[in-house]
Amino acid sequence: MAGYYDPQSDIMYYIFDDLLRNGAAEYYDNKRALYLEDGRINEILLAYKATIYTNPDTEPEITCQDKDRNVISEEEYEEIADRYFADLEKKKVSFGWNRFFQKDEVRNLSRDDLVEMLMKSYEAFKIE
Repeated sequence: MAGYYDPQSDIMYYIFDDLLRNGAAEYYDNKRALYLEDGRINEILLAYKATIYTNPDTEPEITCQDKDRNVISEEEYEEIADRYFADLEKKKVSFGWNRFFQKDEVRNLSRDDLVEMLMKSYEAFKIE
């Protein structure tokens, strides 16, 4: 994923896409920047995108908006982080994700298993 580094504040902004589905015909995306500051994870909402399928024989209706709800193009939506963080150093960031499908899966891990899982995630984290 993309990351943007601010050397003045020593903060890295990590760009994430968030997706919410409302059935098979409605998709609501947004782009967010997450960052760690003073021991807290914070976020900056960058833009929204809605994809609505009204007819299987036609293209979906796609609308995009910036964080202030001004209409923008799909291309502008895709490039919003580059524009928002234009003055910062763009980096490539890799994470080691752990997936859980049941809400008690993490709670049921032993301490050793949890440490091993977190260590693998930590070792996979890279900034290039």
